[in-house]
Amino acid sequence: MKAIRIARVEQKDWKEEINKFLIAYRSTPQATTGATPFYLMFGREMRTKLQELRREQTVIDESVRDADFRKKIQGKEYSDGKRRSMPSAIIVGDTVLLKTPKVDKFSTNFHPTPCKVVKREGGEVTVETEDGKEVKPNVSFMRKFHDSKCDDQTVVSESSTSSKMVESEVETKIENETAVPTP
Repeated sequence: MKAIRIARVEQKDWKEEINKFLIAYRSTPQATTGATPFYLMFGREMRTKLQELRREQTVIDESVRDADFRKKIQGKEYSDGKRRSMPSAIIVGDTVLLKTPKVDKFSTNFHPTPCKVVKREGGEVTVETEDGKEVKPNVSFMRKFHDSKCDDQTVVSESSTSSKMVESEVETKIENETAVPTP
């Protein structure tokens, strides 16, 4: 797009300028692969008007592929780290909630009825809905369902356990403070 804008400003034929840009791009070695896009596509260097300025180094296909693969892996690790991405913990047998489209500002993010995960292959998950239909959404459009009844009981039992621990610690401190040292 930039080449077209420049051609329009300079009042040149934009089609001719695009061709010049593409020739320059295709004959310039890329930083990640160390080879020109034309070489990677056709296995030889492009014939240009400046043949004597062409680089003489030959590139081995395997080394180019290896370098490209390493750079892609590096880029993926960097972007995953920046986004703090985590692998999904959803497995076959889990109960999940499916994401719903946003209708208005009062609509919920997830459908209220839970579904059962039947099959998982990579990011694609097969889910069986309450009415028996099978749906195949991506794993990013669901989250694990935690039964609130179980969570409430867990919280109650944890809080009662922790309060009993605090009571016993307070009683121990009181006993230690009130104990009269024997001479």
